Amino acid sequence: MGHDQALEAFQLECGALGDAVAGLSDAEWNLPTRCTPWTVRDLLGHVCVVIDWLPAMLDAPSPPEAEISAVEYYRPDDRFSPQTNGKWIALAQDRAARPADGGAFAEDFAAT
Repeated sequence: MGHDQALEAFQLECGALGDAVAGLSDAEWNLPTRCTPWTVRDLLGHVCVVIDWLPAMLDAPSPPEAEISAVEYYRPDDRFSPQTNGKWIALAQDRAARPADGGAFAEDFAAT
C-alpha cells in the first residue's frame, strides 16, 4: 500500500468513526466497550492520543529495519501489564475529558 492509499484509508476510517460517534447520547458515551474497562468516551480518547502522536512519529527518522514483527509487538509483557494499562487508561480518560460533552468531543475528534 502506497503513502497516498494509506492516507486515504486512514481518512476514510476516521470519517466512519467520526460519523459513528457524532450522534451519540450522553448515556451512550458512557457505555462500556469490549476493551474493558474503557467506556466509549475513554476508547475514543485513546484513539485521539495516538492520532495526536502521529505527526511526530512520522517526522522521526525511520529505523533501518523492523526490530520486531507486529505479532511480537503485541506479546503479553510489561507493556501490557496492569500498571502500564492503568497509565494508558488514565491518559485516554484525560484526553477524553477535555471537551465538555459528547457532541463537543465528536467535533474535537473530527478536527483532530
